[in-house]
Amino acid sequence: MRNLINAAVMMFLIAHSCFADDKNSEAGSRLEQISLEQATRLIITKDGSNRVLGARTVDMDGKYIHIIKVLTPKGRIRHYKIAAGTGEMLN
Repeated sequence: MRNLINAAVMMFLIAHSCFADDKNSEAGSRLEQISLEQATRLIITKDGSNRVLGARTVDMDGKYIHIIKVLTPKGRIRHYKIAAGTGEMLN
């Protein structure tokens, strides 16, 4: 019985360490990404006279894109697209 408990504990520890490595690698890839809030601030600081009307993140062909909708000083609506993975302005 004791051997069975020891084997179960060992299996749990091995499985836990495998999942812990996966979580750490995912966290590392997230550090390279830009959040929706960061993308919105980027647009605001780019031209402080724009008024943000909305912001959302969409999945386009497996890549996440932040779309920020702004009202320009001339009264026009403009959509900025920013790659969530790199922070690159797409338009």
